[in-house]
Amino acid sequence: MRPGFQQVSIPFLTGDGRNGSLLDYLNYTDSLGRAWRTKTSTDGLSTPRIIWFLIPPFGKRTWFSGVLHDGGFRNRLEIYRNGRWEKITLNEQECNWLIWDALGSQRANRWERAVIWLALNWLGWRAFDEDRHALARKYPSRILLPSARTPRQRATMKRQAGQ
Repeated sequence: MRPGFQQVSIPFLTGDGRNGSLLDYLNYTDSLGRAWRTKTSTDGLSTPRIIWFLIPPFGKRTWFSGVLHDGGFRNRLEIYRNGRWEKITLNEQECNWLIWDALGSQRANRWERAVIWLALNWLGWRAFDEDRHALARKYPSRILLPSARTPRQRATMKRQAGQ
């Protein structure tokens, strides 16, 4: 299958014009030939409001990539393996690699990809941790907590998740 997103548009239900949920699966094939899909809630590309004039959250070359990334952070990704779709849990770095790859397939230019990549690696860990903690509270037996950077952070995360 050819790398890139398989859709040109996708049904999206929103109440405020920014946050919403996909009504169908978003399908993506990465540069390594792996097929991914997600059906998730999203806020588009989580760029700070101050740079929306440069990289808007619903940009033509970035929105699908942001949705795919949200699917990874929110543990709503599936991968096609052995003839069937399987739910998969990615860590933060794997999610960030996936958006980098997806942005390239959407023909985002180098500076857009670089800004998004740097922002995710410097600031995205907080959103990743918040999403995984929310899931851990909702489904305590099924969701793995994010990997902490220090033993103190790991203990804090467990306390916040009620474990």
